[in-house]
Amino acid sequence: MQTILVCDDDKQIVEAIDIYLTGEGFEVIKAYDGYEVLEYLESHDADLLIIDVMMPGLDGIRTTLKVRENSSIPIIILSAKSEDTDKILGLNIGADDYITKPFNPLELVARVKTQLRRYTRYNQGGQPGGEAQEHDFRGLQISRATHKCVLFGEELPLTPLEFSILWYLCQHRGQVVSSEALFEAVWGERYFESNNTVMSHIARLRENTYCLDGQPYAISTHGFARDMVFSLVEQGEDHISLQLADTPETRKVYPFSFSLTVTYTLEGNRLKKCHRVENRSDKDMYYELGAHDGFRAPVEPGVPMSSWSIRLPGVERVQFYGMDESCTLTPKGEAIPLENGKLPLTPSTYGLDTMVLDRPPRATAQLVDGWGHPRVTVEFPDFDYLGLWTADKPFDTGYVCIEPWSSLPDATFVGRELSQKAGVRRLAPGESEELSYLTTINHRDKEEKG
Repeated sequence: MQTILVCDDDKQIVEAIDIYLTGEGFEVIKAYDGYEVLEYLESHDADLLIIDVMMPGLDGIRTTLKVRENSSIPIIILSAKSEDTDKILGLNIGADDYITKPFNPLELVARVKTQLRRYTRYNQGGQPGGEAQEHDFRGLQISRATHKCVLFGEELPLTPLEFSILWYLCQHRGQVVSSEALFEAVWGERYFESNNTVMSHIARLRENTYCLDGQPYAISTHGFARDMVFSLVEQGEDHISLQLADTPETRKVYPFSFSLTVTYTLEGNRLKKCHRVENRSDKDMYYELGAHDGFRAPVEPGVPMSSWSIRLPGVERVQFYGMDESCTLTPKGEAIPLENGKLPLTPSTYGLDTMVLDRPPRATAQLVDGWGHPRVTVEFPDFDYLGLWTADKPFDTGYVCIEPWSSLPDATFVGRELSQKAGVRRLAPGESEELSYLTTINHRDKEEKG
């Protein structure tokens, strides 16, 4: 009997799913938050996980990320969020399917069976009676018999669905493969024009690798430093320095000896963040840095986000890179005229969840409230690019990220060779450099407003 782990903080939904799945011959294990899921999987096996997104404690997104660290079991996300961006997020973090509430229980049962069939084939080495098949080229070895994918000796942690996609693409190497053909072959369902599922999974596969001197390397999404533990170097009343150095594990994904020291310094209402990068290798080292600082906007309750804006001093019109459905940068579109140098936080001008600006003239961006006062000022003269990010649907999220970047992320117009990426930094052996930016926070009393 196959075991289905069902997690939702709504006990009625869990009970309803239990009734339908039990009626189909499955054993159902019930959980009501992410911590219960992780606790169960530490000592038990499950054949499939169904999990809600919005739960108190550990939500479905963070739970899925934790499960994916050690397990490739099929995961179906349940959520009341039905926008494409929400589905893309769920699929990007490792889910195999996404079902919106309210849902048809019979459809849920059908999707469970589909995922289990795929997962069973994954663990049994392909179709029964079929001969073992392998592809081996350019350092990539993929075996249908063992369902393992190895890149230059390093096994890639692919989910069953990701493996199926990669296997299909290997089978059709040298051919143009449409999203429709790929979806219908791998998912076994009819393709719809608005379906973003394929590109979401392709984005995950792309994000797993980059090239250096033609050799691919496997790496986690958004790099590896964000997932590492930094050591404390120095601490004072107004500053703290943390350091990350290379290890045997980091050199598997980033073949350089390095140190990264990040120092935070408080200067009144200003925070300076300094990154010191040192190349300890005997060869040129290429690297990228990117911040992910988010700010509440607006601060006051009851104020719509659309009343706030991003001010770019010295800019009258702005051209920006957007991101396509695969989370890859596309060429710049038409320039957007700014009113008094301000980019309103409204869907008409900020419909993309991420905008990337190329070398703003004064290397300054301000988060401005509805009274025209800058509440946050970010100065980034050492960084060539600026990312502006917030979820576009639902729009009124109440936050915006202002992110200095040293280089561009993956782009449709740039190859995957690290040394050729736009803005990538290069350090000769023994060299070091510092990249800093300054964030100023301005608070305003109620008496000052109006």
